[in-house]
Amino acid sequence: MNKVATMSLAGAGGLFLFSVAYIGFAKMNGVPMHTLPVFGSLFPAPPEEEGAHGDEHASEGAEHSTEGAADSTGTEAHETHGEVAGGETHGSKTTPAGTHASSKSNKSREATADLLGSFKFDSPYTSDELRELVETLEKKNAELDRRMAELATKEELADDRLEAIEDRQKALDAMKTELEELQAELAARAEELQDETEKKTEVEQKSIKALGAMFEDGELDALASRLTTYGPKEAAKILVTLTPERAKELLDALPQAKWREFAEAYTKALAAKTAK
Repeated sequence: MNKVATMSLAGAGGLFLFSVAYIGFAKMNGVPMHTLPVFGSLFPAPPEEEGAHGDEHASEGAEHSTEGAADSTGTEAHETHGEVAGGETHGSKTTPAGTHASSKSNKSREATADLLGSFKFDSPYTSDELRELVETLEKKNAELDRRMAELATKEELADDRLEAIEDRQKALDAMKTELEELQAELAARAEELQDETEKKTEVEQKSIKALGAMFEDGELDALASRLTTYGPKEAAKILVTLTPERAKELLDALPQAKWREFAEAYTKALAAKTAK
C-alpha cells in the first residue's frame, strides 16, 4: 500500500476515534446531543416535552372549575369532573413520553453504530510483518544494550588508564623537582670548585713567580744544576716566568743529556701561556 494512502487512512482513523470518544463522553455526561458543536447537526432536536402539555390541560381544567364555582347547581360535580379529567390527562401523557425518549436513544445508538461501520479499513501491516518488526526491534535493543555495556567497559578502562597516567605524571614531577634541586646543588658545588681551583692556580702562579725570581740572577752552572732538581715540567713553569733570553741561558747551561727533555717541556709551557 502507498505510504501516502496509509498515512491518510491512519489520520482518518485517528480523527474518527477522537470523534467517537468526544460523542461518547458527551453522552455519558448527559449533554443534549443536538447541542454539540460540529456534531450537533447529526442528531435531531427532541420534540417539546409532554409534561408541558399536561400542565396546560391542568390549567385549563382549573379555569373551568373556577367558572363552575359561579354556577350554584353544578359546582361539586364540575370540580369532581375537572379533577378526574386532569388526573387522567396527566397520567395518560406520562407513559408515551418515556417511550418516545427510549426510542430516540435507540435511534442515536443505531446512528452511531452505522457511523462506526462506515470507517472500516484494512491494517497496513500483516501479523507476520508485525511479528518481524517486533523481532527486529528486540534485536536492535539487544544490540544497543551490548554496545552500551562495551562503552561502559571502555570508559572504565579509560578512567583507569587516565588515573595511572596522572600517577606517573605526579611521579615525574617529583623526580623533576629532585633533579632540579640536585642540579642546583651541583652548580653551586662546581662554582665552589672553580673558585677553589682559581685560588689554587693563583697561589701556584705566585709560588712559581717567586721561584722564577730566584733564577733571574746568579751563576748559570749553579742555577742550572739546581733547576734539574725540579724536573722538566716544574722547571718549564719556572723558565716561563723568566725572559726568553734568560731561559735560553739556563737551558744551555744544563747537561747535554737533559737539555732536550727540559727544552721540550719549556716549549710546551710557553705555547700554553701564549694561547691564554
